[in-house]
Amino acid sequence: MHDFNKANTKEPGSYSGCLEFSECLFNNIPSGIFIVDDRLRITAINQMALETLDYTRNRVIGKRSSEIFGGSACGVDCALEKTLASGQSVVNLQTKTRDSVGRSLTVSISTSVIRNDNNRTVGCVATLSALNREVMAEKESFRQPPFQDIVTGDPNM
Repeated sequence: MHDFNKANTKEPGSYSGCLEFSECLFNNIPSGIFIVDDRLRITAINQMALETLDYTRNRVIGKRSSEIFGGSACGVDCALEKTLASGQSVVNLQTKTRDSVGRSLTVSISTSVIRNDNNRTVGCVATLSALNREVMAEKESFRQPPFQDIVTGDPNM
């Protein structure tokens, strides 16, 4: 188990402190995760979310979530706004968004409020999964003809 109180440990295979370990962990979680402040500005985003949305970190950090996600994800059914307003989590809401070049994505988003030590709401954390990319990959695998069809489908064979 990692001892987060031992900062700057230089043992082989160890992390050099809590911040480095937390950042490494955040960027290696296989789900897209991002964090917004209480004004819906993106303050952190992990690598999987960047890959899902096809953005760079520099284009996203500091932007309002509506500038990045748009679509129905930031309309009347905005999960982030609902969570910030009510303090209640939203779980597996299917909605539409777009990637960096405007391609439509169907995503599942879950949100939870972030509170400080005084129990004041300071932001929101969200996870997202692209549903249509998974479906498209599955459909693509069915489109590939079986090997026997490739061989027997040629009239010269």
